Amino acid sequence: MMSKIVSRSLLLLTGIFLLSAQMFLAFPVFAAEPRLESIKVSQLDGDRIRLNVSLSAAVGAPKSFAIENPARICFDFPGVKNGLSRAASRAEYNVGVIKRVTVLEGAGKTRVVIDLNKSVPFEAQTQGQQTLITLAGSIPTKQTGSTPFSGQFSSKEASSGFNLRDIDFRRGTDGDGRVVIDLSDARIPIDLKEEGQQIRIRFAQTQLPARLQHKLDVTDFGTPVTMINTIRQGQDVEMTIHVNGYYENIAYQADRRFTIEVRPMSQEAKEQLQKKTFKYTGERLSLNFQDIEVRAVLQLIADFTGLNIVTSDTVTGNVTLRLRNVPWDQALDIILKTKGLSKRQNGNVLLIGPTEEMAAREKLELQSTQQVQDLSPLRAEYLQVNYAKAADIAALLKTDKNSMLSPRGTVSVDERTNTLLVQDTAAKIEEVRSLIARLDIPIRQVLIESRIVLASDDFQDILGIQMGVASKMRPGKEPVLGVAGSVLGPGGTGSSTVALGAPPASVNVGDRQSLNMLQTLPLSGSNTSLAQIGLTLARLPGGTVLDLELQALESEGLSKIVASPRLVTSNQQMAYIEQGTEIPYQESTSSGAASIAFKKAVLRLEVTPQITPDDHIIMDLKVNDDSVGAVTNGVPAINTKEMHTKVLVNNGETLVLGGIYTQTKNSQIDRIPFFGRLPLVGWMFKNQNISDQRSELMIFVTPKIIQEEMA
Repeated sequence: MMSKIVSRSLLLLTGIFLLSAQMFLAFPVFAAEPRLESIKVSQLDGDRIRLNVSLSAAVGAPKSFAIENPARICFDFPGVKNGLSRAASRAEYNVGVIKRVTVLEGAGKTRVVIDLNKSVPFEAQTQGQQTLITLAGSIPTKQTGSTPFSGQFSSKEASSGFNLRDIDFRRGTDGDGRVVIDLSDARIPIDLKEEGQQIRIRFAQTQLPARLQHKLDVTDFGTPVTMINTIRQGQDVEMTIHVNGYYENIAYQADRRFTIEVRPMSQEAKEQLQKKTFKYTGERLSLNFQDIEVRAVLQLIADFTGLNIVTSDTVTGNVTLRLRNVPWDQALDIILKTKGLSKRQNGNVLLIGPTEEMAAREKLELQSTQQVQDLSPLRAEYLQVNYAKAADIAALLKTDKNSMLSPRGTVSVDERTNTLLVQDTAAKIEEVRSLIARLDIPIRQVLIESRIVLASDDFQDILGIQMGVASKMRPGKEPVLGVAGSVLGPGGTGSSTVALGAPPASVNVGDRQSLNMLQTLPLSGSNTSLAQIGLTLARLPGGTVLDLELQALESEGLSKIVASPRLVTSNQQMAYIEQGTEIPYQESTSSGAASIAFKKAVLRLEVTPQITPDDHIIMDLKVNDDSVGAVTNGVPAINTKEMHTKVLVNNGETLVLGGIYTQTKNSQIDRIPFFGRLPLVGWMFKNQNISDQRSELMIFVTPKIIQEEMA
């Protein structure tokens, strides 16, 4: 009985285990949602800007659209979370045409918004977990291993074969009108202009089918758009959108679909626009009077506005006016201009009088003020200057054309104590004191760290054969034969070269080694050694020897030179650091005597930093990397690598300024005429030298603002 119970329990446990396993396998394993991890902005050649958007996982190509006003490009990454911090989600760049990049998350997607200074062409490419966005440049459309997509707005490029496929009008949920245009190609150049109550769009070098060339009345849709007129203009297509009332428009392009949204302007936006175009903002009123006194009308406006109006005794006369629903400040200006009056406002008090009287009164007040200033007693003050130079402040206070002091004021400088002695009225001295407090502040400092890397890679391959013929000397006679070739001395040691027609008399052909391997002979002008195999091919009658020498060399070198100049300088102050040598050489003076002159071959870093209010750094950089070149007539040449640029970087950001890549390939073949070109055996009569030299110069700069607590 117990065994049956145990068996049933085991069966039950086994069933539960299998059921759990099936349920576990039935549910999928959910992976973590992809996240946007970083956005990097870099400058390319040809004024192009590249954004590198990195994700935690590959999600395919995002969707994009462009807006002309304001200039903006948007990329949507569906199913992607925003992994950036709040500060990084809205970053100010101001690099090229890019002003800022904003990252927003919502509705199951992450949107990257690129705000631009102007509309430019763009192209995006998806490569695994990275999306490369390139602005304002022509990029090859065919890339291996990538999925490209592109869009552009208002491009200046034109191409043949463009046409409009369809034109449609739709009403939005907020009462906006949408003109949707299907294009045959996303590269069609588009130019959009706003002219009063019309929006004009020109499609350059584009064909218009006959069925689309018409006027489209869309008044019944109840949107600001009333009519759409599409016609041909030469080789272009021009579309005119007629709009009624105040409006705002947004144009954007997604692939081959171009959309213009025309929205009715909100009441707040309408009021702001009216304020810009209409300077009067007072509460509206209506006035209808026949031959009424001006003073009575002014009293009426004072009661309406609550202002205190003081009217001069010389203000007289009557006025007839009819104003309906106009701002009170406009009505007041109309009355004053009609009667030749002017106003002066001080707080809530308004003084009104004849224009000539008001001008004469102001002139009298100025003259009185000047007299008071001229008669005020002079005082002397010692003002200490801490950070600036007292002489610079004194030059700023009083110049030939402009002076902050009174005509009686003077300023002196004590350079030893860096103190100003100012003698002037009390009011002027206070102005000088306020100026010094504003200008005499510590200058911020910048640490410039740079790294200059010069990497080189050399390769050389030499292969060839030297053949020689030499004969024994006959007693009392000159040698009968000598042809260039390598000949080893007696015992196989040493070497000499037999020149044509002049073989060395010391050569003992009889002592020639039949085989000698791996003898190293230095190459001319280098430290490289050739591997040689010497072989006697034949001994001819008369003591003549035919020898063969095989030369082979393969060398490879890799070098890397790193220089790391560092310097500290004040804001907007030029500083430089250099390291190298001065090369002496002789030159002739005007008197004919020789003198010693010097040329510099140095590594020099020159920089002028400027700290912006938002703690960015503008750097004016000049980098020189010189070396000694060839010497001509005793004067050395200087090989230089120079770069001069002006860039804007963030505090502590490392910037790659530029790189110089050079590659020199050389292939030289020395051969005996006719024999070196023979098939099969021609290699026995030639020598081949192949060399490949590559070098690259990279410059990295990192500016850092020195904080006050660190100073």
